[in-house]
Amino acid sequence: MFENMTTIDGVKGLVGKLNIRYIHAHHGPRVRQAGAQVIDLGGLGKGLGKPDLNTRADMKELDRSRTETWLPKQAGTVWLAKDSVLLIAVYIPLWGVGGLIWGVIMTLLTDGQLVKWLMGGILWGATCWFLMSIFLVIAYRQVTISVPVNDPATLAQRLSEAAKSLRYSIKQDSSASFVGTPRHLTARVFECNALDIRLVEESIEVTGPAFVVNKLRKKLQA
Repeated sequence: MFENMTTIDGVKGLVGKLNIRYIHAHHGPRVRQAGAQVIDLGGLGKGLGKPDLNTRADMKELDRSRTETWLPKQAGTVWLAKDSVLLIAVYIPLWGVGGLIWGVIMTLLTDGQLVKWLMGGILWGATCWFLMSIFLVIAYRQVTISVPVNDPATLAQRLSEAAKSLRYSIKQDSSASFVGTPRHLTARVFECNALDIRLVEESIEVTGPAFVVNKLRKKLQA
């Protein structure tokens, strides 16, 4: 009877050794066997804060997402917002008069055919207005971006200094709201030139014409 038990224990020991070799061959050194239990040391490494090879890609993605949270984010774009269409329409008579003046000048400097050069001047003015309208649509599109703020206590001063070079004035409506208006009286007539700035947690949301908002963002991050 004791001989049989010794034989059975020997068989169990041999089977255990074979299982360990099989596990090493298929799972690498991170897997161990204790009796009938198989222990994954890689899983223990995760619990102790040591990432295995399979989680490195996830950690890189997490680090990248954390870095992007401190970069300015564009929240939305509105084309032909507010009275930007009116601003574009104002240039129609200006370019029309400019085309007529150009036609008169060309009549005096060339063959004296007034009608021909007036028609050419109107066509020239219409072409210039069309090209300028494309530029105005792109430049005056309303955008909203979010820019991180390190020190909200000095935000008003930083905004005023940044807007000064852009010929804008910053007015504080409340502790978390600012309004920017151009200093030039003609530009102030059009609402599409205005800036709306709001403090949201650790960042500010700036809404206004794209060409002004982008310049203001660069000034704040300088």
